[in-house]
Order: sequence, then C-alpha cells, then structure tokens
Amino acid sequence: MRRAVVVLIRFYQRYISPYKGYRCAHAYYRQGDSCSEAIRKLVIEHGVVKSLPLARKRFQDCRTVYLIESQNDRKEKRKRRWRNCLETCDCYCQPDVIDCIPTNYCDSPTIPCDCSLLPYRGSKK
Repeated sequence: MRRAVVVLIRFYQRYISPYKGYRCAHAYYRQGDSCSEAIRKLVIEHGVVKSLPLARKRFQDCRTVYLIESQNDRKEKRKRRWRNCLETCDCYCQPDVIDCIPTNYCDSPTIPCDCSLLPYRGSKK
C-alpha cells in the first residue's frame, strides 16, 4: 500500500502539479518542501495510516500560511499603489496640503487630486 501511494504522489508531482498553475503556499513562502513532497516523505517514513494525521496537519498549516501571506501581500500591494499614486499625483493645488487624495484610483499619472478633502496645516478659520 505504501508503494502504491508513493507512486500516485510521484505521478501527481510529475504530470499534474506542473500544469495546474500555482505552487503550494507552504513551499512558496517558507522555501521548504511542497506539501506533496512532504507527504511523500511521511508515507515512506511512517506508512500510510500513521501519516494521515500528519498529512492533515500539513495541509492545515499550508492553508494557514496561504491566508496569512496572501493578506500581507494584499496590504503591501495597497501600500505600493498608494505610494505610486502620491508620487504621480499633482498635489500642489493649495500650499498647505499635507497629502494628496486622488479623485479616482490613479490609473493615469495625470489624474488631478481632490485637495478639498484634506486637513490643512496652520489654517486660520
């Protein structure tokens, strides 16, 4: 049984995994073995039955890594987009504007800013 499972995992690694279009999150972010390789090693070392709980834990860990890192990637992407927006946006509509608020999503470097939405430094009203 152990040998059959190892052969199936190798088949998956060689013929299916390269064509599905993405990598295991655990391998991508943690730079270790992919889940299929880790489970193949578990099956070889512990056998099929004893490796089932360990395989389940590995899949849960991979899912956790995916959720954490994809959330971090989205945050970084938003920060990068906002920085690019600030660099390309014309914010000099009023002399005491602190930051630039774009009128839309800065798809073009010539987008004007809506400076009326910002708090002003030292304004005397």
